[in-house]
Amino acid sequence: SGACAVENRHPEMEPFEIYRDELVAISAILVDHRLCFPAFAFRIDSRYGSVVVSGDTAYSENCIRLARGADLLLHEVIDLPGILATFPDGPTRDGIEVHLRESHTPYSEVGKVAAKAEVGALVLHHIVPNTPGAADLEAMLETARGDFAGNVSIAEDNDVFSIGPAALGLSAADSKGSLV
Repeated sequence: SGACAVENRHPEMEPFEIYRDELVAISAILVDHRLCFPAFAFRIDSRYGSVVVSGDTAYSENCIRLARGADLLLHEVIDLPGILATFPDGPTRDGIEVHLRESHTPYSEVGKVAAKAEVGALVLHHIVPNTPGAADLEAMLETARGDFAGNVSIAEDNDVFSIGPAALGLSAADSKGSLV
């Protein structure tokens, strides 16, 4: 695919299978986490449905390609102003901003990823900043819901999200917890 750690970290490509048995097939694709190479998103398909995990990534057409039609997309998200407010002004903050902007998906884009991939539901996870109260969770939900008509949730520790027929009857008003 011509992937290169320096000049071509996430070339346009098709997903590739990395594991298969009688119960599950797992596919991967390169995504853009800038300084980290390789960075992957993963898709798990079974008779129950399909789940995609974005991994750490900036907005990625490859991730969209991998997630196409999946039942559930677990996607990382960043509140860039929220995380930057936790650092003092100066060159360190400026460097961190560049890294974070180039390595993570802002909440203004994550609903667009889900809509373009035509997934069934979106769960925001690996939320940056993870300091309680630092990320604007309501803004994340509202923004994602403005771009994506499916169910949008924010993952919390110990949440369970189901796929398959039981998950199809939920309204967009459900925002947390199980999709069952």
